[in-house]
Order: sequence, then C-alpha cells, then structure tokens
Amino acid sequence: MRPGVIDLNVATLDQYPVIKVLSKSDLTTSQLVLPRRAAEEHIISSMDAHLRERLTGEEKRTHIRVMDDAKNQDYYLTMVDRDHRYSIISWSHVLQNREFREGQRVRFGWFNEKLHFIVDDQQEEEVRKEGKESDKKDREDKEDRGAEDMSKDIMEPAKKKMKRDMAETSSLQQQHEVVDP
Repeated sequence: MRPGVIDLNVATLDQYPVIKVLSKSDLTTSQLVLPRRAAEEHIISSMDAHLRERLTGEEKRTHIRVMDDAKNQDYYLTMVDRDHRYSIISWSHVLQNREFREGQRVRFGWFNEKLHFIVDDQQEEEVRKEGKESDKKDREDKEDRGAEDMSKDIMEPAKKKMKRDMAETSSLQQQHEVVDP
C-alpha cells in the first residue's frame, strides 16, 4: 500500500484526529469552521504541496474531496483560509444527506488525498446511553405520576361523593330534629 493511503476497512479513530463539536451555525449555514490548530496540524500539513500552497498562499482557497466514510459518499467542496480560520464552504451539500444534531462530535482526518469524516460513535453511544437512562427515568416518573393521577382520579370523585353523602346526612338529621320536637 502507498504511503499516506489508508485501508478504510481497518481505519481507527486515530486516523480522524480533528474533532469538531457541531454548533447551531454549523447546521444552519453553508460553511463548517474547523478547529484552527488541529486543522493546521493534522489536515493542512498532510495535504500535498499544491493544495497546501493554494490554501495558504495568495488564493486562500482550494477545492478538496470530502468523504463521508459512514455513507461512503464523496463531495467536491472548497476549503478556505480566512486569517487562519479554516472553513469548508458548501457544507450544506453534506447537511442535505445527513441528519446531524447540535453538540454532535464529528471527527476529521486527511488521508487518501481527501478529507474524511465520521460521526464519533463513542460519543454517540454515550449520548444514546444517557438518553436511554433519561428515557427510563422519565418513564418511571410518568408511571409514578400516573399512579398518583390514577389515585387522584379514583379518590377525588369518592371524596366528593362522601362529602355529598355527609351533607345529605347532616341535612336529613337537621330535618328530623325540626320535625321531632
């Protein structure tokens, strides 16, 4: 295998060293801003000289291939350098094919002459576990509230009936007292 070429069948998280926590703007605009230092260290430095020169030189932009490894989908996007703030322009093309959420971690790595990305499954699993635990607690709370509500549903009418019966009994007793001198 050629140097710098990675077999995706055995890819590890180490090959995606740049971590981006998605913000609301990442999900609603057409650009994705990468963490500057990590982008310089792990992406820009790994690009071939021609791409790196176009990005960091006078043009401040270059076209790159971006690969969604989970969906095996390839995009042709533009990466720009604005005061060493590296952004992927036309990120909206990726958003059209993926359902990302705010706070989700996406990992990026430059290999095989492309910018590859994956959703951080470890983080996703933690989020799912937290969600399941939260859902379980919510269900238990609902069950507890349901039992309380059911108790109220049963007890409230019974209490009202009991008050009416007591009022009627009291009224009857008063009538008997009036009738019997």
